[in-house]
Amino acid sequence: MKALVLDELIWPDLNAVLPEIKAAVIPAGSCEQHGPNTTFNTDTARAYSFSKMIGERFGKQLLICPPLSYGISVHHMSFPGTITLRCETYIHMLIDIAVALGKHGIKRIIYLNGHGGNTGSLNVVINT
Repeated sequence: MKALVLDELIWPDLNAVLPEIKAAVIPAGSCEQHGPNTTFNTDTARAYSFSKMIGERFGKQLLICPPLSYGISVHHMSFPGTITLRCETYIHMLIDIAVALGKHGIKRIIYLNGHGGNTGSLNVVINT
């Protein structure tokens, strides 16, 4: 089955399948070092790829949202190129995305985390 990936759609196509969507997946990654041989995008790419694989199983029932490429990476700031968000910023961003999806009728949100540093903030969001 083909995954329903928001990045690959135009709005009329999404609108046509909106009643079939049961949940949205938000892949959560980071922009941080991963040793000398792996890119800054590692966590984001893994979360997004895994989300798309799940989307292939559920098709139009599951909307795969664009990945969040920034997360909580304070512990890697000594490495050049790492970009981190404040916990408050990250939490507000996740909630704002869920609220926006809710306005389109998508009430179930799945945060698929690819970065351990995001866990605490994600726990706050899912318990809000």
